[in-house]
Amino acid sequence: MSDQAAAQRITPYITVDDGDAALRWYADSLHATETVRYVGDDGRLGHAQFVVSGATVMLSDAYPEMDVVAATSQQGSSHALHLEVDDCDALHELAVGNGATSLQPPADQPHGARQCTILDPFGHRWMLSQTVSAPSHAEIESAMDGFTVVEGG
Repeated sequence: MSDQAAAQRITPYITVDDGDAALRWYADSLHATETVRYVGDDGRLGHAQFVVSGATVMLSDAYPEMDVVAATSQQGSSHALHLEVDDCDALHELAVGNGATSLQPPADQPHGARQCTILDPFGHRWMLSQTVSAPSHAEIESAMDGFTVVEGG
């Protein structure tokens, strides 16, 4: 098992309305690298994989006949993809410049990350997160109104 496979035990599998356009957008906006693509006889993207910031993401076009629907067909995305990045501000600027909607601009957070949230043109929320410090649980709790930090749940 490769180091990447050993480190990543769950892989997001997202669905979009235009897989070809989505793969181009992720490459141009998040510096993703496509690794494989399967195109069906009907022209739909049956399966693709790309790597972004060291993480593998799987993707397909919508197959509503199999209850596989794109995030844009719902009332928003039920999930967010949390992505560790080297430069939150630069990637936010690039993604928004390429058509993403900024849901939260880059800002330092009490938990030690500089973070922002974007909505990509295909309906998926991405939380771009850059570690800037390593505060203790007590420091995080003292900086966050309305939350209690509980170690180990």
